[in-house]
Order: sequence, then C-alpha cells, then structure tokens
Amino acid sequence: MELLGVDIAVLQETKLTGGVHTRASHGYSIAASNAKSAHQGGIALAWKPHNLYEIEETKFWGPNTLAFQLVTGGKRFYVVGCYIPPLDLSTLDDIRNAWEQMPKGCTPLVISDLNVNLECLRTKRGERIVDECNFVGMSNMVSNFRQSPARQEERKWTWHMRR
Repeated sequence: MELLGVDIAVLQETKLTGGVHTRASHGYSIAASNAKSAHQGGIALAWKPHNLYEIEETKFWGPNTLAFQLVTGGKRFYVVGCYIPPLDLSTLDDIRNAWEQMPKGCTPLVISDLNVNLECLRTKRGERIVDECNFVGMSNMVSNFRQSPARQEERKWTWHMRR
C-alpha cells in the first residue's frame, strides 16, 4: 500500500477468523472483523497514522460491516465499509444499524462490495439491496469508473475514471 501511496484502505473479504491478525505492520494500524469462516467474508481497516487526518471511533457491525469517522481538512466523514457475500442479505441489517448511528455534522461515505450489478437487476436479492441503498440515500458511483480492457497489459490499474 505504501508503494501506491495509499494511507487508508477498507479491505473486503479478509477471511480472518478467531481474532488472529496483525494489529500493526510497516507503519500501518490494522483493525479487522472476525469473518464467519476462513472461506468467505470479513472486513478490515488499514491506515497509516498521519497529521493530515485522524481515524476515530472504529466499530464493527457484524462480520462484514465497519464504520469509522475520518477527520480531515476541517471536515468529518462517517465512513461505512461493507461487503455483502453472494446469497447473503443479513449484512443489510448491519449496514442499516451502522448507518443509523451516523453522528450529526458528518458527511456520509459508503465503501462497499455489494455483489450485485446495480445497473442490471435480475434477482429479488438485487432488488432488495437496491431498495436498501435507496432508503439511506446512497448514490452509485460505479458508472463513473470502468474496468481497463484486459488486453492492455501496460495499464497498472484495474479501474480507471472516465474523464
């Protein structure tokens, strides 16, 4: 992460169980949930302490949802990171519980892997996830990014922004 200049990362599908994980490494602090199994789920937060921002009040809401406050540049963001495993809907309750605890004065930000194509709903599960996203007022930013063509080997990023 340091080589890429990443200071804060929400890591999904961490698959860490039993509370066994590194709490600090290479200058980064790490907080992680306990995944339901070593084969699926889990979420973690890794951050490099810096004088330009503060990470405050990190809390886990189930195995696949976390929330924390990011204070930077005089602004306070309430960040909810989540991962919804395929075939799962129980994580929606954890996301809603985390969302309902957002302190006043914070700007909300959700970082997620919902495991659903929001632009082409084909299942009741997908519809339920979209209904929940609409309920809390989320906006889909995926349409602002596209995957790099697989044949263009010179590209270093999986996703890039349309400009």
